[in-house]
Amino acid sequence: AHHGMVHAVCWNPLNNELLSIGDDKVCLTWRRSHDSSLHQTQYASKPVLSLSHHCVCVAWCPDQSFLAAAFSDGTLRIISCDKTSFSLQIDKNIENAHHGAITCLSWNQDGSALITGGEDGVIKQWSRSGNLRSKLCQSMHSIHALSWTPNSQCIVFASDKYVSVQPVQGKHKKTKKWKAHNGIVLCLDWNVLNNVLITGGEDCYYRIWDEFGRLLHCSKLFNYPITSLSWAPNGRYFSVGSYKVALFCDAQGWIYDQVHLTHGSVLCMAWTADSTQLGLGCAHGHIAFGHVANRSQLHRQYFVQLTQPNQMLVQDITRSDFQSVYDTLEFTDIVTNFSVDAEHLIVTSSRQCYIYQLQSMSTPHIVSLKLATVVFVIMQTAAFFVLVNNVHGIQIIGYDGRTICQIKSASLKAKRLHSRSICCTIDTVAVVDVVTPKYIHFFDPFSSQALCSKLEHCTHIVHIALNVCASSTSRVIAFIDNNKDLFIAKVHLHSSIFKLKTIVDSMAWHPDYDILFALSDKQLVIWFYPSIVWCDTDLQPYTVTTIDASHIGSNAHIVCVENTLVTIRTKHGDEETINFSPLPLSLYDAVKDGHWNQALRLCHLCQEEALWGTLTGLAIDNGQIEIALQGLSALEEADKIFFLRKVQNLPLRCHRDAELELYRKNVKNAENILLQNGLVFRAIELNLRLLKWRRALEIAVEHQTHVSTVQAFRMRYLKKTKQLESIDIFLKHNDETDAVVVDWNVIQEQCEQEIDKEFQIAATKQIVTRKSEALFLQFGSPLQRNRNTRNELQNLLGITGNDSQMIES
Repeated sequence: AHHGMVHAVCWNPLNNELLSIGDDKVCLTWRRSHDSSLHQTQYASKPVLSLSHHCVCVAWCPDQSFLAAAFSDGTLRIISCDKTSFSLQIDKNIENAHHGAITCLSWNQDGSALITGGEDGVIKQWSRSGNLRSKLCQSMHSIHALSWTPNSQCIVFASDKYVSVQPVQGKHKKTKKWKAHNGIVLCLDWNVLNNVLITGGEDCYYRIWDEFGRLLHCSKLFNYPITSLSWAPNGRYFSVGSYKVALFCDAQGWIYDQVHLTHGSVLCMAWTADSTQLGLGCAHGHIAFGHVANRSQLHRQYFVQLTQPNQMLVQDITRSDFQSVYDTLEFTDIVTNFSVDAEHLIVTSSRQCYIYQLQSMSTPHIVSLKLATVVFVIMQTAAFFVLVNNVHGIQIIGYDGRTICQIKSASLKAKRLHSRSICCTIDTVAVVDVVTPKYIHFFDPFSSQALCSKLEHCTHIVHIALNVCASSTSRVIAFIDNNKDLFIAKVHLHSSIFKLKTIVDSMAWHPDYDILFALSDKQLVIWFYPSIVWCDTDLQPYTVTTIDASHIGSNAHIVCVENTLVTIRTKHGDEETINFSPLPLSLYDAVKDGHWNQALRLCHLCQEEALWGTLTGLAIDNGQIEIALQGLSALEEADKIFFLRKVQNLPLRCHRDAELELYRKNVKNAENILLQNGLVFRAIELNLRLLKWRRALEIAVEHQTHVSTVQAFRMRYLKKTKQLESIDIFLKHNDETDAVVVDWNVIQEQCEQEIDKEFQIAATKQIVTRKSEALFLQFGSPLQRNRNTRNELQNLLGITGNDSQMIES
C-alpha cells in the first residue's frame, strides 16, 4: 500500500472510504472493490493527494468536509474534501505551529476547536479555521497522545508515564494527574458515550480508567508495547494494536478476538461512524481492514447471527434439529446494525432498512435511507420501532415501513445517544438530555410532542429504562445516576422520585410484568412490585428479595430477562443465568385476569413474605380493600389494618376511593375525587387533616359552606401552638367579618348532618354507634382518642386485658 510506515488513517464520512498516509508522502483512499464476493471483501486504493513532508497524524472535523493534518516539521495543515468528486486539496498551511514535530491532534465534539501536542511538550488550541486561540499547557516531556473529554470542557493528554486531565478554561481549576503506566504512555482515547478512558504504554499493558482516574481494568502482560488503540464510537468495544497483533476488546476490557498480522506493529487505527469497520495502518506499509462479525441476538425461539458482513443466519432453536437453518438473508451492502424483537427483524445497511416478519421472511418491507446515513440505535416495541440516526434524529417507523414521526431537538444529538440513554414503550419515548444529562425528556411516539415536563435529577443520569409491560396502569421509569444510585419515578408525576438502592451496576425491567431487577453488591435484587413506593414505603421491603450472585462478581450487567431467567454477563465476558421463583409471575397473571381469590389462595399456600407484600400493594392500588386487609394481617401491620377498616366502613365508594388515593400520597387526586362527587365537606376535612389551612378555607369560601368550621379549627391550632395568624387569606377574611365566636356543639352538629347525608345517599345504615366516630376529625380530648384507638388495636390483634397490663408493665 505504502512505501514505508503508515502513520495515519481516518474514515471519510462523506463516502465512507478510508484515507491513509505513509512515509511515502502520499495520501491514498480505499474503497470496496467490485470484485468483492460474499465471503471475501477486497479493497482498491487510489492516490488523492501528494504531500511535501512526512505526515504524523490526521483527524477529521466532525460534521464537516475537511480534516486537520500534523507534520513532522511542526506544520499544521487544513485539508478540504470536495463533496462531489471527493478530491482533496490543502486550504491552509500553518507553519511552525510547534517547535519540532506535531505528535498528536484532536477535534472537540462539535468541531469548533482543535488541540495539538508536540515534541516541544506544548499543547495549543486552534479555531476551526486554523487560528491560534491559546497555549493550554507546557510539559517537561513530549506529548504522545491527547483527546477531549466528552463534555469538551477538559482535555486529557499523556506525557512520559503520566496521564493528566486539564480544564480548557478557568485558571483556578485543578489539573488531575496520575501515573498510568510504568513506561511511557504511547496512546490514549476517551469515549464520548461511556465516559471511559483507555491507555496503552511501553510497559506492554492497556488499562481502562474512569473519569476520576480510578483504574477499572488492567490487561495481561503482552510481549510488545501497545502502539495504538481506539474506541468504537458506540462505546461497546475498542481495538488495541501491538507488534503483529490486533485485539478486539469489550468495553470492560476482556478480549473478544485476537488477530495475528505479519505486517509489523499496528501504528494507527480508526473506526467507521457506525462502529462496524476498522482500518489499521501497519509499520510495513500495509493497510488492514476488519469487520465486526458473528454478532448475534436471541428472541424467543429465533436465533439471529451476522455470519458475514452482508449475510445473516436465522435459526429456529425449537426445531428437533436446532442447527438447521430457518432462513439465510443476503444483502448487497454491508449490514451496519440489526435488532430482533416483537416478532420482527430489523436490518440496516448504509442505504436501506429491511423490516422482516419472523413468521414470513420472504417479503420484507424496505425503507430507503439517505447516503451516509449512520444508524446508532434500533429499539423495538409491539407497535413500531425507533431508528436513531445522524440524518433524521430519532425516527419512529411502523412495521409497514411508514414513518410515523421524527423527534429532533438541539439537546438530543443522535450521535451522542446509545441504548442506555434512550428507551421506548408503545406509548412513551424517554431520552436523556445530551447537553445536560441530569434531564430526561418524554415524548409521544405518534406525534413527537412532549408528554409532560422533563424530569430533573440532581446529578448526571447514565442509564434509563421504562417498564414495558403493556398492562401497566402507569408508566414508570427507573434510572441510575453517575453515583451508581438507582431511582424510580412516574413519567407523569416527577415530584415523587424514590431511591431504591445504592451501588447498582446494572438494572432491567421484566418484559411482561412490572418487576425490576438490579445487580448490587454481588447480589441480584428483585422488586416484585416497585410501584408500592407510591402507596406505602413501609411495605416496600416486603416486596423485595435478593439472590446471592457472588460467583458473578462486580461490574457485571444484565443482558436480558425472559420468564424466570435472568442472563448476566460478567466483567470477564462469561454469561451466567440466574433463575428466580415463578410464583410472583403466577400472582400477576391471576390479578391481571381479575382472579383475586386465586391470588389470595396462592399466598396462603406458599406463605412467602414477598408474595404477601406484592399482593397487598396490588390490592391497595386496585381498590381491593378486603384483599389488602388479609395481606396486611399476614404481614402483621396493625396500624394499616386499623386505617383500612375505617376506610372500609365509609358509606360512599367515592369517599373510599379518595381515602385510598390519600393513602397512596396522591393528595390532589383525592381532593378532586371528593369535589367532583359533591363531597365538599370531606374535601375541606381532608385539607384540615393535612394542615393545609389555605386550601381548606379556599374551598369553603368558594362553595360558601363550613367557613366557620375552618376558622374554628384554625383558631384552636394557633392557640395550642401559641402562634399568631400569618396566612393572608385568614387575615383578610377576619377583617371582612365580625369576630368569630366558636361554638363546638354547633360545629359538631353541622358535621354530623353532613355524615347523615352521606349515609342517606348510600342508602345504608350507620355501623357506628356514635356519629362522631365516623368523622376522622375527632372532637374529644387527645388522651381519650388515644385510649379509644389503643383499645381498638388490642381488640383487632386479640390482646386480652391481662396481656395489655403485661405490656404496660
